[in-house]
Amino acid sequence: VMEDIGAQLHSAAPPLLVPSPNRSQPLARDRGKRMLSPAASGAWALQRLEAVGALIGVTLRTGSTLPFELANVVWLALLGEAPSLQAYAKVDKSFTELVTQVRDNSHPSCPDMDPEACDAVYDCITFAMHRSDGGSTVELKPGGASLSLTYHNRSEWCSLATAFRLHECDAQTAAVRRGVAQILPLEALVLYTADELERLVC
Repeated sequence: VMEDIGAQLHSAAPPLLVPSPNRSQPLARDRGKRMLSPAASGAWALQRLEAVGALIGVTLRTGSTLPFELANVVWLALLGEAPSLQAYAKVDKSFTELVTQVRDNSHPSCPDMDPEACDAVYDCITFAMHRSDGGSTVELKPGGASLSLTYHNRSEWCSLATAFRLHECDAQTAAVRRGVAQILPLEALVLYTADELERLVC
């Protein structure tokens, strides 16, 4: 039964769970883990995510396990904790490396670039990003699609890009938490760390 549920979650349209970007990054961690889909935003999808939360609650009560593995940032979010950029590396290593390089002006081939060189290197990057599932492009600020990343606006870009990625699945996380709350009090989750919760459920 649990295997059938897992298959339905992965094949739903839109899918409720999607592979993390790390799946296509050979040297990344947790390449087999899944994350909540930012595309699962309609009423039907959010209701199904509440059902996922209820299943998580059932597994905590019964000791059964679910037939899929969620990424660490999902468990952190379910605990009500805000994932850090460092934690997000477990689902998207390339993104976190890019943000760090831009923020610290530490491009591996030319660290400590002057403004002109920095502008040339990052000219192809704008204040618009694809969702983590490779879906639609979202502007980080009004007019962002036509605004290039530069030496002088790189701090703003890093802040906006990081906030977008860390919070793009807030609605989906809230739906899962509502589902968990149907089975057991959310306060009970504070007894666990994200790693402990993952081991109990998966």
